[in-house]
Amino acid sequence: MSDPTMSTAAAPSALSAQTPAAGTRHDFSSDTELVLAAIDCRVDAIAPIIAWNSLVTSLGKAGTPKAGWSGILMSASAAGHVVPQVTAANEYMLRTGRVSKQSLAFFASRGPGPLLRRIHQPTLIIQGTVDNLFTPSEAVANHERMRGTARPLAMAWYCGGHGTCLTDPGGVDPGALSVAWMDRFVKRDETATVVEGFQFVDQRGVVLHSPTFPPKAGLAVTATGSGRIPLQADGGSGPPAVQPASGGPNAVVNSIAWRITPGPAEVAVRVPIAVARPLTVVGAPRLTMTYSGTTPACTRLRRVFAQIVDTGSRVVVGNQITPVPVRLDGGRHRVSLPLETIAYSATPESHLELQIVGNSTAYTEP
Repeated sequence: MSDPTMSTAAAPSALSAQTPAAGTRHDFSSDTELVLAAIDCRVDAIAPIIAWNSLVTSLGKAGTPKAGWSGILMSASAAGHVVPQVTAANEYMLRTGRVSKQSLAFFASRGPGPLLRRIHQPTLIIQGTVDNLFTPSEAVANHERMRGTARPLAMAWYCGGHGTCLTDPGGVDPGALSVAWMDRFVKRDETATVVEGFQFVDQRGVVLHSPTFPPKAGLAVTATGSGRIPLQADGGSGPPAVQPASGGPNAVVNSIAWRITPGPAEVAVRVPIAVARPLTVVGAPRLTMTYSGTTPACTRLRRVFAQIVDTGSRVVVGNQITPVPVRLDGGRHRVSLPLETIAYSATPESHLELQIVGNSTAYTEP
């Protein structure tokens, strides 16, 4: 797991359009901001919050449907109009545990990705470290596409989004970050303090800052281990062992998202992760796994899942879990892939472990 170090120093999404007299702010969905900024020269600045880069990766990482969020979103939209392609995708997923080729093509065409290099306006990307629908990896992909074109380009992560914050949220207010961005680049208020480069809040509630993203790479941390797990329905990841804070502005999201949030697993291959000195982990750890396994003949996806757990606090780091495609034909195979992006401050006293598990409340049953 290679991790860069950082130095210590994360609204309603708002789009601002220029008028002859002064800047005027309007509220839009985050991906609307990205698309509109790419095609409309009247847009002065944007601050998209918890946006996706691709619905293919955000709704079904490695072709694995996020059944937890699918159920929540379909229930929430039951009284409204849902386009038939979405309904068909959900029904197919419930029946087979897979994403159809037609659904993949449909979702691939609904995203800002191809237009991002056309955005030149000042852009602040705001994402949630614990967002497990549109994960920080989606923000990283958007940032990579706009780097060199959107000027200035900054990014801030806070403990929120489509997910429940189970650690110290700190004092980061995404709404205030967005308003300050508009004050600076729409109202031209040079006294407004805005995010520069990259900042995020860690699990202690401490805000950290880097002048660039990605930050300069530092100490590499690696861990190795081995083990066996039965591929069974019980004992996997989630729901969490820790309850979210009651009340507050995120109470509704917390209560909805908690039950599909990853948690420490009872049945897992466990690989302890030790660090020699204090460092900041931000980015996508890489998993390399040599394995063999068998399963009865079936049509469902063959997957295991990888997550990094803070066993001291009993919280999955960032609420992030990654599906890992596997071949269970009895032969020996090797897979290497990046896990979901995380942000964490580690010390020699940290109790971290990689867990390979058989199932998760976040994803379809493999």
